[in-house]
Amino acid sequence: TMQKSMNALMTESNRFFLQLVTALQALRESSREIGPVQTHSMIEKLSQC
Repeated sequence: TMQKSMNALMTESNRFFLQLVTALQALRESSREIGPVQTHSMIEKLSQC
């Protein structure tokens, strides 16, 4: 059971990591279109939430 829970934990963290990477890539794509200034203000808005 210990091994099973470890595997489940790894799967969860891998899924989270993939979502994080995907989000960062999307942010990089949009920042290339928008420009660094608006991206910076968007990040500040997000961090204020």
